[in-house]
Amino acid sequence: MKKFISYFLLIAASLFLSSCCSSTLSEETIQTLDNFKENSPYIWGGREFKCRLYRKGNHYYLESQIVETRFDLGHKFTKYLGENIVPSEQGMFLGNDGRMYIKYINNKGEKCESSVPFGDIYGDKHISDIPKKEISFNLGYGHIYAWSEIYEVGKPIVEARLLELQKHVRNDDAEAISKMLIYPIWINDLWVENYQDFLKYYPYFFTDLLKNNLLKLQGTDIYCNVLGFMINRGMWFRLGDDRKAYLHVLYMWDY
Repeated sequence: MKKFISYFLLIAASLFLSSCCSSTLSEETIQTLDNFKENSPYIWGGREFKCRLYRKGNHYYLESQIVETRFDLGHKFTKYLGENIVPSEQGMFLGNDGRMYIKYINNKGEKCESSVPFGDIYGDKHISDIPKKEISFNLGYGHIYAWSEIYEVGKPIVEARLLELQKHVRNDDAEAISKMLIYPIWINDLWVENYQDFLKYYPYFFTDLLKNNLLKLQGTDIYCNVLGFMINRGMWFRLGDDRKAYLHVLYMWDY
């Protein structure tokens, strides 16, 4: 019995030491980028993202982060690239789909590519593809309206958008609903990165009970404060620069 206990303690100690060693691997940041630098296509709106390529020991990672806001909570998206990879000389590069990419050769000599979110997608449009208006209605960063003006300008837009949402819910048109969202989007504590992923999860999010709740809502049920416009106790609209309202947070309450 004593031998068994000693053997067990030895294994536990070795596991503890190995976990300590792995957690204290030196971390080296190889490249960093953010989407609000001067001359950036994101300078006029959307959420702020930061991205970096880094390694711990011989393990490489690509990571982006939504800079902390009330809703986004500084969320990080991390892709493990592998051990002993060889990144391309160009390092990280921006795709035209709101993602940051990197090409590399893995430890088997294979050419690979990975990406993480690095900009808002309004439905199926990248933020840089939406024509900039003289006046931005974006409530997230640097809006120029006083509170009363935000309410006066935004309320009719959101009311019209609610009617559109109800039409799509009535028709069970998941694809149309997917284009009313800003990605990546937080849905019931799950981050959904694009509308293709939303379509996969749609039946789990939009239950019959939830759809019935949404169809009962009227303009008087829209709650408004400095964070935006809310319906159904947790579904938040943001006013986009294209003067449309988009859902950017979804708490799907069934009650």
